[in-house]
Amino acid sequence: MIPTLAVLDTAEADVDSTFFTLVRYQNGSAVQLRDVTQFNSINEELAKRTYEESGNYIVDKFKIDIDRRGTDIKALVNSGIAYVKGYRVETSGKIDFTLDPVT
Repeated sequence: MIPTLAVLDTAEADVDSTFFTLVRYQNGSAVQLRDVTQFNSINEELAKRTYEESGNYIVDKFKIDIDRRGTDIKALVNSGIAYVKGYRVETSGKIDFTLDPVT
């Protein structure tokens, strides 16, 4: 099988088990980048060791802004860097989430 570069909507990519997401975009900005192969066993061992030695931590805080748009409340998460379970998590653009109202 020869891999081909394709673009799918997020909803399509999430349900397609054969689709390997390299970059995820939201509002025109890359918010998730996969630059390490999922088959890298050395990376897994390093992540395990990092997590055992240091736990989860934040390198560059993810600033969060709250925006009220009519009846919707949005949380806008800005770029940041963290290590979760030993793996680097980095966002380079804003990601917005609609918050459910408290009832």
